[in-house]
Amino acid sequence: MRACDHDTILTNGFSRLVRFRGPAEPGKSLPLLLVPSLINRWYVLDLHERGSLAKAFVDAGVDTYLLDWGIAEDEDRYFGWDDAVARLNRMVRAVRRFAGTDEIGMLGYCVGGTLSAIHTALEPDTVHAFANLAGPIDFSSGGMLRDLVDPRWFDPSASEHYVGARRVDLSKISCPTATIVAERDDICPPEAALALDELSSAREKKVIRIPGGHVGAVVGSKARKHLYPEISRWFVDKLGAKTTRARPETPTEEPKRASEVASPAP
Repeated sequence: MRACDHDTILTNGFSRLVRFRGPAEPGKSLPLLLVPSLINRWYVLDLHERGSLAKAFVDAGVDTYLLDWGIAEDEDRYFGWDDAVARLNRMVRAVRRFAGTDEIGMLGYCVGGTLSAIHTALEPDTVHAFANLAGPIDFSSGGMLRDLVDPRWFDPSASEHYVGARRVDLSKISCPTATIVAERDDICPPEAALALDELSSAREKKVIRIPGGHVGAVVGSKARKHLYPEISRWFVDKLGAKTTRARPETPTEEPKRASEVASPAP
């Protein structure tokens, strides 16, 4: 059911980095890394031919990669939040190395958007453009995801967040940003994601509002109509990708009859 063929270019623990096959050549433009949520399977961003955000980017000529978080096993039970940020950092380095660029574009979906915002704040020189797709930034408005910061297991410290010893300061995000919100999202209400605009120092900020809920806005018919064309145009512009068009299929030549086949020379 996947819409795009892809190759695995790196494995790290139970995760892997994939690159989608397409017309884009590494190094011809800045690459794009897609970061899904840890609790979704990666193919929510490449579900089927008519429901694939990845395909929209590939068809637009963007050199597109994806972090497949994979499935943790028993031995991974101590894999924590700081580990997830570190793993994302390694994948970003791998994309930069593979594509031969200093910067990349990044799109994070759901909690993948939260992690991507953290990486962009901690390593601002590595991200040229960042899109947050229904990723909670203000967890006080976080809908169902607010449970993730319940004081019983996670302490956000009164609006401060640390990864290891490093404080995450979202004002360090200065690259162009796009915030994509779903109007009927109960998991990440729009105000939870829109906090990125308030906290970042980006001079160029774009808001894209999509009808529907948290998942339908990404893979449903409204996503094809509203999200895919607008966000792919935005990244094409920011990353310097060349828009491509599907080539018309070459008509298949009908087989010749035996009488039409030339006899070999004696």
